[in-house]
Amino acid sequence: MKHVKVLHKVFTPLGLISVAILTFVIWIAAFGGYQTIGLANVFQPSTTTVTTTGGCAQNPTLAVFGTDALQSSQNVSPSSYNYRVNGAYIGTAYANPAPGDKVDFLASSNTYLTNERTATIGCGPNNVPMTFYKYGNLTASIYTDAGTAILSNGVASTTTNETALAVGSSKNNKVHLVGSALTSSGVQFVYVEFPAASKANISSVSLSGLPMVAIPSGISSTNVNPYTVAFQVPALVNGDVKDYNLQYTTTSTGSLMGVMRITFYAQQDFADTDGTFKVGIYDSLNNAKFKDKVSYNFVIGTQA
Repeated sequence: MKHVKVLHKVFTPLGLISVAILTFVIWIAAFGGYQTIGLANVFQPSTTTVTTTGGCAQNPTLAVFGTDALQSSQNVSPSSYNYRVNGAYIGTAYANPAPGDKVDFLASSNTYLTNERTATIGCGPNNVPMTFYKYGNLTASIYTDAGTAILSNGVASTTTNETALAVGSSKNNKVHLVGSALTSSGVQFVYVEFPAASKANISSVSLSGLPMVAIPSGISSTNVNPYTVAFQVPALVNGDVKDYNLQYTTTSTGSLMGVMRITFYAQQDFADTDGTFKVGIYDSLNNAKFKDKVSYNFVIGTQA
């Protein structure tokens, strides 16, 4: 009987590895689960493509993290915003932040002074820290020319009037201002309205050397044909106390008697009607933009 030799192929470990690699390549080719990068094939599981803004791995967002300027543990959440993006006003919402956007915005809260901030948008969360000053009314007291008594705050004659001003003479009234604790009064626009028919009787007015500022058309006078002037006074912060000297002089032919009216307006940032950001008390259409106001009226001479 003839013997037939049966040959058994021996698979070495190297051979087994070669078979496994060949099988894996055939599977990859069948299901298309590879990407070509440069000259090499990098095998990866198939993934879902996510579209993001400006090539960011995470879409940009903008959020304000506000704190009280005088109480750092107190958080402030703005209730409204105004935005300018890349130089153009877009309104009160910024719905689609994009990387590289330059954003100027106003953040407002009911009890805090409006604040302005600029940010350049990057990918992912853009968390902008801001500090806000809580608004607090100032308290005003105005003293007589002699400096010995506080003039009565009212429009009727009392025992604490300023004496009448003769022709070619001057008065100096100390304006004593006190701020509130843990608040800011905001920069003050001080509007001074002299008695009726005084427009031609005043030769000069000063307030401790502060520069005069333009009076917005939104302010209307109460007295008839008065001399009016305005100044800007720095904010009183956390109970500041400041004294200013209001000096006024009559002409060589004019005297002065009647009700003197001084109003302190708290200025703040606002978006004007053309979308520009400004600081003041009225916009271009004479809409009030001040935070609040305090009035102090006193009588020069006698007044019924």
